[in-house]
Amino acid sequence: MSLSITMARPAADGTLTFRDVPDGVNDSAVGEGTRRRRHSSQIVRDLGAVYLPRLADDWLVVPPEETVAFLRECALVLAELPAVTAATRRTPLRGRRALHHYEADESYIERCLMTIMHVTHLARCADSGIVIW
Repeated sequence: MSLSITMARPAADGTLTFRDVPDGVNDSAVGEGTRRRRHSSQIVRDLGAVYLPRLADDWLVVPPEETVAFLRECALVLAELPAVTAATRRTPLRGRRALHHYEADESYIERCLMTIMHVTHLARCADSGIVIW
């Protein structure tokens, strides 16, 4: 199962008003296993991440005023992608095909983070936050 990302704005009563992402924009944020194994991993926490680890057990809600901090966090994890990928692999790298599998894992994490960052940027432009659910 895959988690989606959408734009949201907190209402005065504390509820969220959801806004669809524009047509043609990918809203698939991350796979179910990745949210626990990678985004909430110890290495991501050690990088100082506070938003992504929340995905381990629940939705992630980032209000409009925190989107810049969230984008910085995603960029930091992206900058450390090789280390994050290596530390969160299910099996150690072995054999001739190991590099191919490592590159596929790294590419998957990068695509997820880029999707999350793209929708977060769109949300900022619309004076909204995001929800990954």
